[in-house]
Amino acid sequence: MAYTDQATIVPHAQDPAIDELLQEARRLQAAHEPIFTWEQLMDIILGQGRLGELVRHPTVERAYEERFNPALRKAHGSVAAYLRAQLRWEHHEVSSGTEYWIRTAPARVRLNDWAYSVPKDVVHYVVWVPTPLFHADLCRPVTTSTESSAPPTKSVEAKSDSDSWEQVKRNGLGGRTGAGGESNDDVGPEREIMAFVKERWSEEEYDTLWFANPPELQSVRDLAHFHVLVRHKDQLGRAELPN
Repeated sequence: MAYTDQATIVPHAQDPAIDELLQEARRLQAAHEPIFTWEQLMDIILGQGRLGELVRHPTVERAYEERFNPALRKAHGSVAAYLRAQLRWEHHEVSSGTEYWIRTAPARVRLNDWAYSVPKDVVHYVVWVPTPLFHADLCRPVTTSTESSAPPTKSVEAKSDSDSWEQVKRNGLGGRTGAGGESNDDVGPEREIMAFVKERWSEEEYDTLWFANPPELQSVRDLAHFHVLVRHKDQLGRAELPN
């Protein structure tokens, strides 16, 4: 069984008023030309400290802030409470014993109902996880057989780890799959997310851009999550979740 079999595809179960707002969100997104091209998304997500530039179409954003969020708070008390009810985490999933999320841990994959303004052949997913995505231990270098057998001094290693951790907290994480070529994304702080995305969306079939916002940009800080923008390589239609 592939480890991404742990990633449940979560259906949407709403009350009629919220469901109506979600249908309106889809209509608004379909009615407006996207703000970003795929190339612009690459520049932003693969750049440093630019994730704050990603936005919804202004009309969609107004509906989200002025109508959807108030409706959620009225019905559930908070956006986080609504999402917890949707995600339905089991006790054993939340109490995994790990300090941060790893690729083999449970996850919930949902369409982003209020997606950023991406091209129409791109689908915006959110992957929700029960444990933190960011942790200082992920910034420690992973030793591989190709690395030098002479490790750096403790002072240099500690400084490098600290610098990497501060950068992650400040800028978040981002990456791309499906582009081909060699990479070292199996040793950096992005390695767990990258491995999950590659397994979930085959690189032979899909181009993806993924990102995890830094804390200051997270709209729901109580629930760890990352975003995946998916484009089918054959360009024949909107990307779909694999079965």
